[in-house]
Amino acid sequence: MIWLPAHFFSSLNFPMLASSSAAILLSKVRPDVQGRVFATESSIQKIFPAMAVFISALLADHIF
Repeated sequence: MIWLPAHFFSSLNFPMLASSSAAILLSKVRPDVQGRVFATESSIQKIFPAMAVFISALLADHIF
């Protein structure tokens, strides 16, 4: 039962992290390539959780 409040309180900083990252990218990346940079960042953020699920499934089936 401790996981639900722990997850809730640990995720409270997600909006601040996302807005800080966006502010840094907006200020440092040229406007003509911002679309590519944001799309690449979004793709990377979506690929890693999917890879983690795949790897954990392989580990669960073959090692543990």
